[in-house]
Amino acid sequence: MPAPLLACPVCAQPLTRDGAAFRCVSGHAYDVARSGYVNLLLANQRRSKDPGDDKAMMAARTAFLEAGWYGPLGDALAQAVLADPTAARVVDVGCGEGWYLRRLRQRAAARPLDLHGLDISRHAVEAAARRDPASLYAVAGAHRLPILTGAADALISNFAPLETGEAHRVLREAGRLVVGAPGPRHLFGLRTLIYETPTEHPEVPPLTAGFALLAETRVRRDLQLRDAATIAALIGMTPYAWAADARDRLAGLAELDTELDVVIRTYERLS
Repeated sequence: MPAPLLACPVCAQPLTRDGAAFRCVSGHAYDVARSGYVNLLLANQRRSKDPGDDKAMMAARTAFLEAGWYGPLGDALAQAVLADPTAARVVDVGCGEGWYLRRLRQRAAARPLDLHGLDISRHAVEAAARRDPASLYAVAGAHRLPILTGAADALISNFAPLETGEAHRVLREAGRLVVGAPGPRHLFGLRTLIYETPTEHPEVPPLTAGFALLAETRVRRDLQLRDAATIAALIGMTPYAWAADARDRLAGLAELDTELDVVIRTYERLS
């Protein structure tokens, strides 16, 4: 039996699977849902009754990603993780519906991986667990990861909140942290339709404390979208979906030329 990776969110003791629940030695128990995920987000860690992406945003992202538009990004993230031949226990923090983890497993081929996905959205995690029973998914926030100290070989944080202190804690020494963040021109064509004077995304500075930068790559692809359903899915998976002004300006859009532009940085955890 592999060593535990998950930690009890109450007492931080190791969680082990016991039938249809995860339990710690202190007696805390967390049921595994029928779809296969476990909820490790405590009530006092929620800022709302139903935090994270709702069903509509999750469905939009699933439709857009499954159509392959972000394929180069998924492949680049997988390559960054697989560049370390010792990385076996991988955690995607802010995993959404699990598309990037599934892409990673496909690119790993016969290489055995122990994949875990965490997200604050119950809807996203449930969808991920249903589509990927080979991985373990849990509802959890990024600022207090229910992972044992030093238990993960690699972390992925792509378009997601990142608490660097927690990332450092849960990674083993020399473990890898793979971070994907918007590049300057990411979805700039879409931004030109929303803002009168659109600006490029500001550069995200590299991490310094506790990590050493190993590699950096920029994934760029022109997106020529020519049907209203695809464009609606793209808009629906972005924060623009929440802005009434943006929705009004983009309603019924049938053609869109925009860009995928993401900077991926790979770090090594320092002791």
